[in-house]
Amino acid sequence: MLYRPDGPPTQQLFLGGGSFDESYAFTLDPALVPENHDPRIFAYDYASGGSPRSLFGFSLPPNTEESG
Repeated sequence: MLYRPDGPPTQQLFLGGGSFDESYAFTLDPALVPENHDPRIFAYDYASGGSPRSLFGFSLPPNTEESG
């Protein structure tokens, strides 16, 4: 929670998307299907008494490290 002296308490949420679920994309209009299927991170905040607000989102680069 973020408490500001001049406003309501605000909670910040960070959501990490897993891999792209193509089965959901098949139900969408083709114009709405994203070209980028990389994992993403989204940040939102929610002020008490308000509605969620999108702050930013970005794609994560593919993992190029080999395991083992």
